[in-house]
Amino acid sequence: MIHVLPYIVEFSFCLLVLMGFYRLFLARLTFFGSTRIYLLSALGFSLILPLFDFQFGVSGNLPINTISSIGIAGSQIIKDESESIPFLSIQVLLPALYFGGLIWMLARLMIGLFRTMRLIQNSEKKHYQGFQIALNPVFRPASFFSTILLPTLDLEDRQFQQIIIHESVHIREGHSFDILLVQLVKSIMWFNPLIYVFENLLKEVHEFQADQQVTLSHSSIDYSRTLVQILNSNRRLQLLNNFNQFQTKKRIIMMHKEKSKESKKGVFLFGIPVLAMLFFLISCSSGVDRPQLVGTWTGSDFEFEQTEGADMSAMIEGGKMLHVDGKLILEENGNYQIVAGQGDMNGSGTWELGSDDILTTFDGQESTAYSIVSLTDQELITKHEVAFESPMGKLAGIITLTYKR
Repeated sequence: MIHVLPYIVEFSFCLLVLMGFYRLFLARLTFFGSTRIYLLSALGFSLILPLFDFQFGVSGNLPINTISSIGIAGSQIIKDESESIPFLSIQVLLPALYFGGLIWMLARLMIGLFRTMRLIQNSEKKHYQGFQIALNPVFRPASFFSTILLPTLDLEDRQFQQIIIHESVHIREGHSFDILLVQLVKSIMWFNPLIYVFENLLKEVHEFQADQQVTLSHSSIDYSRTLVQILNSNRRLQLLNNFNQFQTKKRIIMMHKEKSKESKKGVFLFGIPVLAMLFFLISCSSGVDRPQLVGTWTGSDFEFEQTEGADMSAMIEGGKMLHVDGKLILEENGNYQIVAGQGDMNGSGTWELGSDDILTTFDGQESTAYSIVSLTDQELITKHEVAFESPMGKLAGIITLTYKR
C-alpha cells in the first residue's frame, strides 16, 4: 500500500483546498451552471494531479555531518526469520479491509442501478414534451438519466408542471452522469469522508440549478409551497435526482436570493492560482521518488575534496575501501543495512526521503543527511560535507559517493 497512501493523502488535500475555495468564494453566487462545472473540475483535478510527477533536478545543498558517516554504503538484504510478517498483520488486514469495502460499495452501486432500471421497466410510460415519464406509486418525483419518475401525473396541476420543469433540467444538464461519476469515486474512496461532503455539495448545486429554471416561469413563492408540500413524500433511491432530497429551507433561501451580477463571474478566475499552487505542491518534485531509491546499491566510486586541515590521505583511503564494492540496502519498510567492501557488517538503522536528500539514522542515534546529486535507475550519486576534530587539528571536506544498482 506504499504507493496508494501518498495518492490518497494528495487527493484529499487537493479536494479539501478546492472545496474550501468553493465554500469561501463561490457558494453564495447564483451562477449554478458555472459552480457545477467548477466542482466537477475540482474532482477531476484531485484525481489526476497526484498521478503526475514533473521532476526538476535535485539541488546541490550540502548538509554538514560528522566524519563517522564517511563511506556509508548499503548491504545485501539480511533476512531475519523473527522479522517475517505474520499472516494477520496490518500489511494483510488493511488491504483486505479496503478491498472488502470496495467490493461492497461496487455491489451496492450495481444493485442500485439494477433495481432502479427494473422499477422503471415495470412502470407505466408516458411521453410529454420530448421526455419519457415513468409512473409508479413507489416513486417520489425524481429523474434518472433520460426518464422522469413520478408517482402519478396530472398535467393540469400546477405542481406537476413545476416538478416536470425541475426534473427536465436534471435530464438536459446530464446530472445523472455526475451522480454516477461520484458514486464510482465514492466506491474507490469509500473510507474518505471528503468525498461524501463533495457529493452533497454537488447535489446541492444540481437542485439550485433546477430550481432556478422553474422560477423563470413560475412564482418563487408558489414554487416554495410546492417544495414544502412534497417534503414528506415517499422513499429515495440511491442514483436519482430526487426532487426534494436537500434542505428545503436552504433551497427556498437560494431561489429568493438576488441574482449575482455578471461582473462577479470574475471570482472564478481566482481559482486559477489555486490550481497552479496545487500543481506545484502535488505534481512537481525535486526529481526523486522513494520507490526509485528502494533496493540494493553497490559502492563504485569515492571522492573526498578536502577543504581544511592537514593531509589525511591514509584515512581517506580507508573510507574508500569501506565504500567501494560495499552494499547499501534501502528497504521499503524504512530500514537500511550496510556491508563494507570487505564483506563485514558496518551498521544498520532507518532511512527516509527528504525534499532532496536521504536522511539516515544510524542505530537509532546518529543522524546523517546525503544530498542527492544524481539519480537514475542504475546510478546514485550523493554529496555531503564532513567536519571533525583530530589530533592534527580540524579536518573538513566534501565527500561524493557513487553507487551502481
